[in-house]
Amino acid sequence: MEDYEREFKLKQSYHHPTADIHPIVDQLLRTVQLSQDLGTYTGPLSDYVLSRLQKLHYLSIIRLGISSNDQATLLMNLITSTSWKHLVSLQVVVTSDVLPEAITTNLPVTELWVWLYLLDVTDARMSWACEMVANFSNLSPRRYLIRFPRSTLDEAGWIRMIQDLGRRGIRNIRGMRVPDTSITSHQEEQIKPICRNTLRAGFIRKPFNEFKK
Repeated sequence: MEDYEREFKLKQSYHHPTADIHPIVDQLLRTVQLSQDLGTYTGPLSDYVLSRLQKLHYLSIIRLGISSNDQATLLMNLITSTSWKHLVSLQVVVTSDVLPEAITTNLPVTELWVWLYLLDVTDARMSWACEMVANFSNLSPRRYLIRFPRSTLDEAGWIRMIQDLGRRGIRNIRGMRVPDTSITSHQEEQIKPICRNTLRAGFIRKPFNEFKK
């Protein structure tokens, strides 16, 4: 295994982000001392983690759980202060506690793939989700993937979201992945052409077992 393939993973903090990092987790992060040749980081984002990630030169994959505006600010700082030479994938899990306007900084023009996970989208949170997608659309210079774990929109709800994104002029979504519990396979087939024609994006239902509460 090459040095740059070394990984650090705190999957619970990634799949289930919280506004405050548990003291035990923060203590672990400080004890581990993230290696200079780390290739993959999966976990929370704190001031300490930011200070460490900024010094790593071989990161290829970053997976972060974001659940507060303060953490979103740290993400923006990470984007503007990190070497993107080896980075191929940025995957961000976002809760509705994060305001869309906290996502402000454009990514550098690279071959970077961006995966955005929006948790617990309901009818009441649809406007928030659309605004977050729009801001990430401005953030990413290339097509990216959006996933909606634990979201409860029905067929009509997903269609309304697609149409709203279309009215906003969003055209760089590569695909939308929605919970298989929110619609049937027949409804999926009904929505696919709407998503393709409106956003030029794929639409697939799938399980999100790793995000179960």
